[in-house]
Amino acid sequence: MTEQSEVRIIAGFGRSGTTWIQDVLAKANSMRAVFEPMHPRHVEGADAFAHRYISENNQEPELFQFLHRYFCGNYRSLWADYRLIKHHLLPRRHHLTSFQEIRKLRKRYLAFRDNFLRYNKQRQNPRRIVKIIRANMMLSWLQAKFSARIVFVIRHPAAVVLSQMNARRSWDPYSYIDRYRADSGLLEILDANTRRLLFQTLEDIEAYTLCWCIENTVALEQANRQGILVVHYERLMSRGLPEWQRILSALDLEKMPDQQLIMKPSQQAWGQKATDSTLLLNYASWMANIDKSVLARVQRILDATGMNVYSVDSALPAPGRDLGQ
Repeated sequence: MTEQSEVRIIAGFGRSGTTWIQDVLAKANSMRAVFEPMHPRHVEGADAFAHRYISENNQEPELFQFLHRYFCGNYRSLWADYRLIKHHLLPRRHHLTSFQEIRKLRKRYLAFRDNFLRYNKQRQNPRRIVKIIRANMMLSWLQAKFSARIVFVIRHPAAVVLSQMNARRSWDPYSYIDRYRADSGLLEILDANTRRLLFQTLEDIEAYTLCWCIENTVALEQANRQGILVVHYERLMSRGLPEWQRILSALDLEKMPDQQLIMKPSQQAWGQKATDSTLLLNYASWMANIDKSVLARVQRILDATGMNVYSVDSALPAPGRDLGQ
């Protein structure tokens, strides 16, 4: 593939820091940021492919054609280009019945303007960097079919669960579970304990955690087998520069993101400022905001699925399991 069509992907489970990484890399390296082309609600045709397990030996010509459009071809999409939802921009009668609703509509239009100004210039760049959070179980396929350069980001399950539960309208673990149950290929590779959990009645916390475990377990197995770089969000926060250098190397990019770009979305210092221990603990802030009973249920699912990369006892990857080293 030519440099212009080389596929670079930031993958990871939702709420793991993938958007932040995509944005700072796109800004620093003058790239077009392609945003979540496999979103089942906002991208036509994506619903058939989201959250599926696909091995590198599968052909999947329809999926290849679908993704090729976003990876290498011409496309126009309010969502993938500007991160905007079309029906949110169309005023309805109830939007005009009160000052509060009018203010909400105005806020949406201002967001549209800001996003257009921010991303429209990026759209002209020939090189692309794609962020996908619904393709974690097909990393080896993406690598094989597109010769893709991939970085897989993983974040502590408790932090992810808290974040997703705080935005429930955007994250429905039971819809994911329905997809997993219907995926015969996935069921074949899951261990017996995880399959049993998948067909049990689960509380919300357990359902969120099970989804994290399934997708991250499959992704890590494929990444380790295929030599795909795994980046722990917490290590990126605490180590800073060396981790960013590893990302740049994996994606064959030249320019390090500006320090201010990295500090702004995460409110986290790095590089020379990374000696401030109070700042380094920001990635662990969830530990002060989560109930012990919630932690116990998260750990129960981690134990049941054999996912031992993280433990609720620490915000960092478990000793000996830090796959980001």
